[in-house]
Amino acid sequence: MKYLKFALPLAIWLILAIVQSQSFSQTESRDFFVPAQSVSKPGRLSQASSAKLTHDPQNQQGQVRVDMIQLRKARLQKLFDAIRLVESGGNNSAIGDGGKALGPYQITRSYWQDAIRKGNVDWDFGTLVWEPKCSEQIMLWYWQLHCPEALDYFFLTGNAEILTRIHNGGPTGLRKPQTLKYWHRVQAMMK
Repeated sequence: MKYLKFALPLAIWLILAIVQSQSFSQTESRDFFVPAQSVSKPGRLSQASSAKLTHDPQNQQGQVRVDMIQLRKARLQKLFDAIRLVESGGNNSAIGDGGKALGPYQITRSYWQDAIRKGNVDWDFGTLVWEPKCSEQIMLWYWQLHCPEALDYFFLTGNAEILTRIHNGGPTGLRKPQTLKYWHRVQAMMK
């Protein structure tokens, strides 16, 4: 029942992803068009201001071209920044949870081990957990391992609830009520 609220948006995302992937393979482009008015509506491409937006003179329907790679990077950086502020106040040397959670994102050794297995690398936890860019890559691998559909959904919609709750509560974080409060704190930082 808890997952039901994600079923409809996920179904919509799946349909859009199929249509979008077909059009990408035909046009060989990383850009796509959206109605110009959707860029300014709250909650719809709200992070698009950091993405490359261009009006196409050949496009007579008043649409805006969005560079999806730039949009994804902007959304992801905004999420990373919010999680870092909630987890450690931006302190790269933070130690929490009785010494178990380390660094700017408060990553545990077991989280790290899951992620490096997915990334197929042998990164040293004690050395690299303090580095924000390394920890961000670890988070990406962790999400790719435990909730790849949620990562795709986030890139499409900007909704980071599942990613945030799994970062905080582990692979079953979505089922843990305490992660909802954590999500609300991260969400507030993203605004």
